Amino acid sequence: MGLGRKNPNVFFDTGALRPSLHFGDVQYTAKEGIYRYIEKQIPGKILYGSDFPNGDPKEMVSGFKAMPLAADFLAKFMGGNASGLLKL
Repeated sequence: MGLGRKNPNVFFDTGALRPSLHFGDVQYTAKEGIYRYIEKQIPGKILYGSDFPNGDPKEMVSGFKAMPLAADFLAKFMGGNASGLLKL
């Protein structure tokens, strides 16, 4: 994640971080900690990725929306960052 903070052209996707892989209470899992870090440190550097066909896009979107993350961060993460990167 440090590369994303240092380099303006480095972005990350969520293909390997499926919400369904969280065990127990979401706020105490290591993977949730990754999203908290991204939300606080590099919110404009994360792009939604479903890892299809290994991940179900509907499951991933509903899982991400259920996580305790700020609405403005989710809006960036679920499409705003990609739109900006691709100049759409």
